[in-house]
Amino acid sequence: MSKQRVIALFPCTADEPDELSFAKDDVIIVEDKESDEWWIGTCERTGQTGVFPVNYVKVMATAPPPAPRKKSSAVRQNSIPTTPPPPMGRQNSIPSNPPPARPTTAAPPPGSGAGGPGNGMAISPR
Repeated sequence: MSKQRVIALFPCTADEPDELSFAKDDVIIVEDKESDEWWIGTCERTGQTGVFPVNYVKVMATAPPPAPRKKSSAVRQNSIPTTPPPPMGRQNSIPSNPPPARPTTAAPPPGSGAGGPGNGMAISPR
């Protein structure tokens, strides 16, 4: 089974060392899906591997692309937007529709109520 390939709709500059930078129209081979919003892949042009935001790419069809057609004067209803979505930076910007934070394996903070017995919540006698 071949790996899934995606094409970049917008350029992306990595904010963290484990993230992937790529240019518009770069093809990325998907290696793994960290979450619904962040995937891990290798850019065919640069050979670099890293995490990238899914909303910056489009899954490529497995069949060969259709032959080019003559341009028509009609406006396409489902055209790709010409402006990129808000930046996906995790520290310096607040996107209007950011993906959830990337999953971590850190334990919940003490007293948060998470984690079952010994959750830090004491009951005081009356």
